[in-house]
Amino acid sequence: MLLKKSSSTDSERIMIARLRPELGADFSQRSEAMMKDYTDSNNLNTEYKYIHQEKEGEIESHVHVLSQAHWPITLLQSKILIPQELSPI
Repeated sequence: MLLKKSSSTDSERIMIARLRPELGADFSQRSEAMMKDYTDSNNLNTEYKYIHQEKEGEIESHVHVLSQAHWPITLLQSKILIPQELSPI
């Protein structure tokens, strides 16, 4: 989903519904929460782009907001240095 390799969110939802009887409620609840994160992220990105309509020279961005409890991601502690050009954003 995050890499946009899925054909559609509807097909993802259908697959989750098919797997629910086989894998149980815990799996389906986690997967449904992941789908909600994905949908919410897309909505936020669309709203942001509408409010801050891209002007010439601006950097295009896309951000994913993920609930830590539902995604199988290992967090690494690292410092992020934001360039001065981006700090007003």
